[in-house]
This record gives sequence, structure tokens and C-alpha cells, in this order.
Amino acid sequence: MPVKMNFKERKMVTIMTTNKSKSAKSKCQNKRQLGFTLVEMAIVMMIVGLVIGSVAQLYKQRIAYIQDQDTKENVRDDVTAAINNFVDTYGRYPCPASLTAARGSATYGRESADDCDPGNNLTIAANGIETVAGLNAARVRIGAVPFLELNLREQDTIDGYGNRIIYAVSENLTRQTTFDPDFGQIELLDENRNAITDGAGVPYAHYVVFSTGKNSEGAFSAAGAGGANTCDVLAINGEGENCDYDDATFITAPLSQGENANDNDDIIAYSNAIARWQTPEEDPAGPPVGVDPNDIVTSDDTLVGFGVGIADNPEEEIDIAGVVRAQDDPYTTSIEEGAILSDNICSHGSIAAGTPNCFASSLIGGEDALMACPAGQYMVGIENGKIQCKDEFIQACPPGYIMEGFNSDGSIKCDDLPLRCAGEPVDICGETRTLRSDAVEGDFDTVSAGVAGNPKRITYQCRNGAWERYSETGLCSCAADVLRTQTKSCGQSSQCGSRFSGTYERELVRSCPSGKLVWQTTSSACSCIESVKTWSGGCPSGFTEGRTYYKREHNCTTQKCGPTITTHNTCKCKPFRNERARWCPSGMTGKYKQERFFDCHNGEDKKGKWRFGNSGYKDVPGNGYAENCVCKPSTSTVKKSCPVGQIGDAWQKIDYVCDFADKPPRKVTNPIDYSGCSVPPPVVCRWDNFQGNGETASAGVGKTHKGECDCDAEKGDVKLCSKGINPTKFELGVCTCQ
Repeated sequence: MPVKMNFKERKMVTIMTTNKSKSAKSKCQNKRQLGFTLVEMAIVMMIVGLVIGSVAQLYKQRIAYIQDQDTKENVRDDVTAAINNFVDTYGRYPCPASLTAARGSATYGRESADDCDPGNNLTIAANGIETVAGLNAARVRIGAVPFLELNLREQDTIDGYGNRIIYAVSENLTRQTTFDPDFGQIELLDENRNAITDGAGVPYAHYVVFSTGKNSEGAFSAAGAGGANTCDVLAINGEGENCDYDDATFITAPLSQGENANDNDDIIAYSNAIARWQTPEEDPAGPPVGVDPNDIVTSDDTLVGFGVGIADNPEEEIDIAGVVRAQDDPYTTSIEEGAILSDNICSHGSIAAGTPNCFASSLIGGEDALMACPAGQYMVGIENGKIQCKDEFIQACPPGYIMEGFNSDGSIKCDDLPLRCAGEPVDICGETRTLRSDAVEGDFDTVSAGVAGNPKRITYQCRNGAWERYSETGLCSCAADVLRTQTKSCGQSSQCGSRFSGTYERELVRSCPSGKLVWQTTSSACSCIESVKTWSGGCPSGFTEGRTYYKREHNCTTQKCGPTITTHNTCKCKPFRNERARWCPSGMTGKYKQERFFDCHNGEDKKGKWRFGNSGYKDVPGNGYAENCVCKPSTSTVKKSCPVGQIGDAWQKIDYVCDFADKPPRKVTNPIDYSGCSVPPPVVCRWDNFQGNGETASAGVGKTHKGECDCDAEKGDVKLCSKGINPTKFELGVCTCQ
């Protein structure tokens, strides 16, 4: 409430000096007193407090945003990219580093070869790395990101809340000798515990990296402190599954911070991709003959096909059917990765035949003075290492028309301007809105009104010059109500059975003022059951028949699925022969056959292997390449452009000559035949009259001009006709050139 003060009271609280003489004091008594009253100072302090409070809140929100963005960038960009680059280079994933190692210690941020040794059972308490059972009868290691092996900065592996990023990896994929991209060990579930990876249609994950989020459940600080004792393991559908570090199951879910059992603010990333390429520098035998250590090679010795169907199979080391494109990443300004490099482009088989027929790439790449057309001309092609140029030809539609495309002869196709819709007022929820006035045929416009959180939105489309209602959503007003009631079963599909029995009731409720529809549980009679789930999978590599059988049990005490247990298997090794048919190379006729053998030298209970390696096909004796592939001579004719200034068709004959019966033919290119080319006739000019839109005839519509055109300057040069009327007429004022 306002404070009132009389004149005397104001004099008593006025700030005054006391070290003046009586004469000076009396001299100033009749002058106005200067300074602030207590009330004025209180008002100023209150305003300053409000400003500081607002700024502090904005600063707090800004800090939260930076923490979230830094975490997402580290987890989903920096760490995952470094791990993927590592497996591409070395043919395996790195082992985790210790979660508890002190900063600056010898083991901090570094993997150890013993950490992923199958004989070592590590724990967080003893080693800073946990060992748990995987989903394919192998194990998973859980620890910190080994940033020193990945060439990352320490801060790249710390989230925005000051904790170490967690790294879980399939143990069998950390060694080159056991690396099989089809046998990841990590299961991913959504927020409802539905399987994202199932090991069948969607392979189990190779690795998982995640941040424990803002609440830091189960986190290890940058100094190595903390751990699973801070994890809420009862949060079965939330982040409790991620921070218990007792199995190979992790949950990825939308951000939720409502502080209930299903909350999850973890930021997670994973990969189940197959690494197809790597550098040869880590091969113990050294790079293959003729392979540069800096090149990239395939992770196996099979042929690589892009756009080649399964039935066709790749026929070359790299077989591409379709468009080849190398695109630079605009966000990596210091690196030019979008490049296909070649000194020469050669015809197929010409080098092998000893008669190279090549085209220098420098002619079309770079600033070659020989590859520039004279002024007023443009390049239309390249022939015999030289450019082909033609005169510029400009076409334009008449006034009131727009270009809609091209005719088959290359001339432009014109059409009327599209219809427009005017700015029309419309009613929505008792309020008037005006649609846009600059819309053309097919454009959309949306207006809204009503409930703030879920307003009524109506979308209109401009059609045939008028606005038509297209769609609508939302509410003009909101009334809280129960729209539907359901009885649901407590049982849920999981990796260890239904887990729960009974039913629960829920209602679909509309909440106001937002108008949103939310399911709310009203009662529950769910009870835990000791369920068991059994399934079977394929046998490990090296066995040719049989199945491996697994089971997983639900524990009602922990309300978690136990580890996957292998109960038994029927895997056997049976030797067999595999045969395939191959088309002979281009230019040759026939097909030939190849075969390979799978051996089981150690008995049916032991793993077998291909006799000559995974792709060790050999020609079938008597039915191979030498017996079936024969060179086939042929001739083709290619259409070429006429010389500059001529019209018609030129042709070039190409012969494919067989020098050897068992080798592809040699290409022989003959000189171009220009006999079908000729100089075009001169341009004929005449008067004509054009009606309709774009009329420009000075004599008016419907009248014909007499006499001949004065077109001496335009004869033989159609481009001087200023406006294209149709594919065969060009307008110069009211004189046309045909």
C-alpha cells in the first residue's frame, strides 16, 4: 500500500551532511534539500530485484540448453563417429576403458587387451569395467569411452553434467579373430519394453553409448566417483534398466523428467551396422601387393556391387549399375571429401589389349584454355578431345505468358499465367481471419483460433481461382470429459514371457485448456508371475545344420528378466559342395560354372571351413571359363553432332575385333561420317498478324500487312528475332522470320 509522509517526516529522513558550520547550515536551510528518500530507495531496489530475477531465470534456461546440446553432440556425433572410424580402420571395436580410473592414471581413457579377454570376468568394483551376458551366447563389456584410442579429447567423452559417457560393447566384436557383424550381443527396447532389436529382422546392437542425463542416475563423475549404487533399479521402464549394469539390455525413450518409475532422461546412441570398408594398414601380413596403405579396402574378399541385383551378381571388383555421385559435406569446411579422381577415362578392355584408348580427364576438369568457347557461344559436347560449340539462342514467351517446359525440338512451351486467389475473409470460432492475397493455383493457407493449447486450424487451398476448404484440426472450445474406458491385460511381451497377470483399468481423458487426450490408469490388479521364454537361433559360423536353444526367466523379486541361458544345441558340421553360374565378360558369349567345397575335417561336432576361403570358387573342370567363353566380334553405330553451323545427323562406326578367342574384343573407333550434315537454308521473313494475348501488330487485330518485310539484316540469323511465338515462328515487331 502507498506510504504517505508529511513535510516534517520527510525532513527527518533526508540524507544530510553533518560536518558543516552553523553559518553554512543556516545558509542552506532555505534551499531545496537534495538526495533520495527511503521510499524512493525501496522502489529502486524493488525494480532492480525484478530485473535481476528475470535475467537469472533466462541464464538458468540457457545453461540447461547448453548442457543438453553438449551432451547430444558428444554422444551422438563425436563418440559414435570415432567408434565407427575405429572399426573401419582396424576391423574391430575398441574395448571399454575403466569407469573408476583416476584422471591422469595409466589406465584412464585407455583400453587394455586383457579387458576383452574371454578368460577375464571383470567388475566395476575391482576393474571399473562390468562383464554381463549378451543375447547371442557371448558377453558384453560395460565401461567408459577409451578416448585415447579413439583420438578424442577428454571433454568429448564427458557429458554436459560433468559425468563420463558410458560405453557398452559386444565382447566378440572387439577381436578381429571373432568379429562377425551379424552377432551383436546388445538388446534395445523402447519405453514400453518393446523390442527395437530382435536378433532376426533387426540385428542386435554392436555397441551402445549413453549419458546418464541431468539426474545422473548410475553416473560416474569425470573424476571416477559414483556408480550403480545411485541407480534406481525399480524404474523398470525408464533409465533404471540402463544404469543397473547387470545385463545387456538398454532402453531408449523420449526425454521424460516427471520423476516417476518410467522416467528416462538418458541420451543414448547405438549401432548394428556392418562395417564393409577399412584400411589395410593393420593387416599383420601387410597390405596386399599393389595396395597403398592409405587406400580403403573391403572387409572381405568378395566383389562389390552398387545397384547390381542379387540375381546378376557383381562381375567386376567394383560393379556400378546407375549414377555415380561424390558429394562434399558442407559442414566440414577444412576437408574436401567429395571427389572422384582419375587421370584418364579409357574404353573397356583397351589397356588390357595393349591398345589404350583413353581420354585425358584434365580436358573437362580444371581451367584448360582449350575448353572455352568463343564469346557468344556455348559448349554442347566433347568429341575427339575437343569441345563442340554453338551460338547462343535465346527464347522467351510473349507478354502475359509463362514458360511451362520444352517441346521435342528444343523450343520453349508457353502457357497462360496461373489463376490467383484474392484475400478472402473467413470465419473460424466466431472470429474473422483473412486468407493471403498472393496465392496461385495449388497454394495453401492456414488460419487458427480457439483453445490456446490445441486451437482450431483450418487449411484452405487455392483451386481454379477460389479458396476451398482442405482440412481442419483442433478445438474452438474445450470441455473436460472421459471419452473412453478400457480394461487392459497386465501381461506384456518381453524376452522372458508375459511377466505379469491380471488386468488394469484406464480412461481416455480430455484435459483443459489444452484439449489434449491422455490415457490415465484408474485401477490395477496386476501381479508378478515367474514366466519363462524359450526360443532358438542359428548355429555359429562353421556349422551347416541344426539350431541353438535358449531360455530367459523372469524374476519377481527384482522384476527383471534374467540373463539368456543356452540350454542345448543340435549343431552339426556336414560337408557339402556349392556351385554357381557366371556370365562370360562383356563382348564374349556363353556362361561358365564355378564350385567351392565346405570341409568338416574335425568331425561333425567341430566347426568346419571353406576349402579355399569364403569366396574360394574354382572353375568346374570341363565346364569353366576356358571351355565356355568365346570372343564375339560386333559392330555398333553412334549418332554424333554435325559441325558448328550445320544441321542433320553425323554417324560414327565402332568395331569390336577379336584378336584372341579367349579374350574380350578390342574396340576400334572409325572416323565420323559427316555426309548427312548440310548448311541450313536462309531465313525467310514475311509479315504476319498475331492475335490473342501478346498482340503487337500495329495494324490491329484481324488485319493483314501488305508488302514484304525489310529483313535484310535478319536473313540467315534467326536469333535476331526478338520473341519466340511457337516452335516455327519468331516475332520481330510485326515482322516474323520463318
